[in-house]
Amino acid sequence: MNLSGILVVTTPKQVPDICDALNSLQGVEVFHTDEETGRIIVVQEAEAIRDEIDGLKRIKKIPGIVMAEMVHHYFGENTETVSMEDIPEDLDAMTGLPSAVPAYLNK
Repeated sequence: MNLSGILVVTTPKQVPDICDALNSLQGVEVFHTDEETGRIIVVQEAEAIRDEIDGLKRIKKIPGIVMAEMVHHYFGENTETVSMEDIPEDLDAMTGLPSAVPAYLNK
């Protein structure tokens, strides 16, 4: 099981509705909210890296979300078994930064 910490930003008045929408997603749980700033921290559980990326894409598509970015990642699986084929091709496009696979794999 892989875990992701995701920062979500919305307008302060939309925090309750966005939290409801986030909590309705499978594998996603709101961990902390700051209603003054519109910041929400969510934890996402996923079976594989691809599922994590797909989950982040789902979150980004929720109406009213200004920004959503993965800020923490934990591999529940053995990182020695993760190969280049496991890293999604669109990871660079998702982050806007070139992926450093060794850094991403915590090697």
